[in-house]
Amino acid sequence: MSNDINLYLFATNVLAPWIIGVISFLFVLIGAFMCYAIGAAVRLRHRLEKFAIYVQEVDDDHYKLVTLDEA
Repeated sequence: MSNDINLYLFATNVLAPWIIGVISFLFVLIGAFMCYAIGAAVRLRHRLEKFAIYVQEVDDDHYKLVTLDEA
């Protein structure tokens, strides 16, 4: 019986906070990566706009990069 109580105390006092910490760290890591990816996409879009390069729809599902000279 005391073995079950020790196991319960170990699970609630040691394992549960550790598991919650690992899951929280993974959420922070995923959030940081998403912020980095969104920032990279925004920087790329601004760089393309600076060089006046835009995406133009050619057909229904086909696109090409054009400059203002070609538009």
